[in-house]
Amino acid sequence: MGKKKKRKIRLSSLTWLILAAISVVFYLTVILFAVFPDQYRLPLLGILAALVVLLGCFSGHTPHEKHAFVTVINITLTVLMAIAIVYLPFLQNQIQGIFIFGNASAAAVKINCYVMTSAYKSAHTDVFTDTGTSEEITDYIDSTFITQSSVDQDNQSYALRQVESELGSGTITILSKEDIPSAVQVLYDNEGDVLIMNESYEATVEEITGMESFSTDTEVIYTVERTMATDTSTASAVTNEGAFVIFLAGEDTRTGELSVYGRTDANMILAVNPANHQILQVSIPRDYYIYNPALDGLDKLTHLGNNGIDNTLAGINTAFGLDVQYYMVVNFSTFYNIINAIGGIDIYNPYEFSTEGSNGEAVQSGTESIGGAYTFPEGTIHLDGDMALSYVRERFSLTNGDYDRNEHQSIVIQGIIDKLTSPEVLANLNSLMSTMQGQVLTNLPMNTIYSLAEQQLSEGGSWNMIRYHLGGTAMMAGTASMGWSRKLYVVEPFDSQIQFVYEQVNKVLNGEIISQESLPDEELTTYLDN
Repeated sequence: MGKKKKRKIRLSSLTWLILAAISVVFYLTVILFAVFPDQYRLPLLGILAALVVLLGCFSGHTPHEKHAFVTVINITLTVLMAIAIVYLPFLQNQIQGIFIFGNASAAAVKINCYVMTSAYKSAHTDVFTDTGTSEEITDYIDSTFITQSSVDQDNQSYALRQVESELGSGTITILSKEDIPSAVQVLYDNEGDVLIMNESYEATVEEITGMESFSTDTEVIYTVERTMATDTSTASAVTNEGAFVIFLAGEDTRTGELSVYGRTDANMILAVNPANHQILQVSIPRDYYIYNPALDGLDKLTHLGNNGIDNTLAGINTAFGLDVQYYMVVNFSTFYNIINAIGGIDIYNPYEFSTEGSNGEAVQSGTESIGGAYTFPEGTIHLDGDMALSYVRERFSLTNGDYDRNEHQSIVIQGIIDKLTSPEVLANLNSLMSTMQGQVLTNLPMNTIYSLAEQQLSEGGSWNMIRYHLGGTAMMAGTASMGWSRKLYVVEPFDSQIQFVYEQVNKVLNGEIISQESLPDEELTTYLDN
């Protein structure tokens, strides 16, 4: 008997088998992608099944001369699906990488040892006879270290122990003052040599008359980093309908490093209800005079962050009767990066004004100085990162100072949300994801973030944003953080506005549709130049 002739497997049939197998993997990868809308699962399955069956028919019964054409189609689809299988998990990691969650470095407190610079001493020889400045902490073993007794005692004591260990001395000479301004004044007056102070108070010191250039008048010769124990457990204040309230903080730091410790210059409550695409945005003055839980006294809202974002949330909750558990933190540098990453934003500017360029204060993004001088005309304008930073920081040239700045911050936040929810963002997704890595510090659960993105992809459309920026009575008063004898500019809240915010937030959380209303007692707001 003759040998049976082996039947050759067609190349088109082989490539189809590979395509069928990879289609299964592709489908599982897509439906497991965190932001893929659930309602598209069955349609995708139907399309893939129909495609595989159709190509299977062609691969097995197509005349010989068309095998190459079918093979090319099989291979092309296989390659495209393989790319998607690799890319989608990478993209999900990129989305998650935008956010810093409970990062250990974010909970690190820096306590610095400050000395006057040689340049400052040389310019003030009436106070300093020795104009030299050593940058080595070991050269200060016989020097006087300056402390204060009003705030941050635990961290200050921790730093002192580290300094003593570094100097190899069991005891060092300490001059203690009643509060931070008094302690800093001792350094300026050459009554002490080394100031020990939490770095987060540096910007607050520069609010004091005569100490505006503290960061350039002094240099840091030694830093103690202390990693604080923070609660990184997931908060649970998301309603069954997916509504939640979050505190958005703009940190007053001029480097790219994000931290849960530091003064907050932008302070907003956002109540979000994804079910009806509604956001309530409430901007609070940085100088709002509210209770500081960590120091057990009244203080500027911006100062609460020096004791951590949890302290700021506790103060906000006490003032407004709310239960805000979530936060998002950005700073000048990351804000600049975010705006540039999304290709800038379009806003409506209600009146023309000019800026002086970061209010005269340098803001660094890497080695670049950002936040220049601009004139913003009335009407619809486009802002890149540098322009947006200058727009939200300016207050000195504005009629109502920080109140007007709050309004500008609110306008820009709406511009960012409008841009992020537009189809335009998808066109530059790769660039956007890579640029925005590590730009937001938050404790908002990643599942909530994914759900918002999934819903936006599924339903599309714009969000209805209701905006309020709070006012109050401007006055000079003592503060828990800077001492009661030294009067600082503060804004005493209106009880009517606090009650209004409480009611509006709870309406959003309860699924009610709210509309823009007149803010109670808005016309009673007063402002003092400061």
